[in-house]
Amino acid sequence: MGFVLGWQWMGLRLALGLVMVFGLGYLVNPHGHAERSEGVARSDRATRRR
Repeated sequence: MGFVLGWQWMGLRLALGLVMVFGLGYLVNPHGHAERSEGVARSDRATRRR
């Protein structure tokens, strides 16, 4: 684990952790959603043709 901050940095670590989790999730969400919706649309078309 290379680098560990002390307890006095807990607030900063928590704040940056939350920003990273929700910020990166917000940025990555459209990419995953677009791929998923295309796959669902393809599978729906395939089942309707049968």
